Amino acid sequence: MLLLFSASQAQFNGVEIAVSKNYRMLTPGAGFDPGGNGASLRANLNFHLNEKFISSVGGELGANGIGNYVSSAIGIHRLFDHPGGKFSFSAGLTTQHGIALFHPSGLYVLGIGEVNSLCYHLKEGRWIAMFVEFRYYSSPGYARISEINSFLDLQIGLQFSLF
Repeated sequence: MLLLFSASQAQFNGVEIAVSKNYRMLTPGAGFDPGGNGASLRANLNFHLNEKFISSVGGELGANGIGNYVSSAIGIHRLFDHPGGKFSFSAGLTTQHGIALFHPSGLYVLGIGEVNSLCYHLKEGRWIAMFVEFRYYSSPGYARISEINSFLDLQIGLQFSLF
C-alpha cells in the first residue's frame, strides 16, 4: 500500500519492456534441480520516488514449471548511478500476483523476486539493460495436481525503455 501511495506522489519515468529466460535452481523436496524453466515478457510503468528510488507497476505473461501464467507486479528499486557515466546499476524487490492458465479454471500464482540490473544509458531517458533476477514462485492450488508447486528460478534477460 505504501508503494502505491508513494507512486501516486512520484514523477512518471517511462515505460520499460523486458524479456527473460528462466532457469530452475531449487525445487522443494528435490533440492538443487537445474534446468530450463520457461520464459517471460514484461511491461512496467516506472516512477521516480526520489533521486535514489524507483517504483514499478506492470504486468507479465510467461511460462514456468507449473505452466503459462499472467500476472501483475509491483516493485521498488534502488539506483546506483555513476555520476557523468553511461552505466548505472539498480537492485530491487518485486512481488507478483497472477493466474496460472489452466482449464477449466486458473490457479493463483505468487512470485517474489530480487532483481539486479546493469543499465547502459543511450540518451536522455532512454536505456537498455541486462538483468538477473532470483524469483520464488508458488501456486498452492497446484499441490492438488503435483508434488512440485513451488520453486526458485534464476531469470536472465534484457530490458529497455520505450521513452
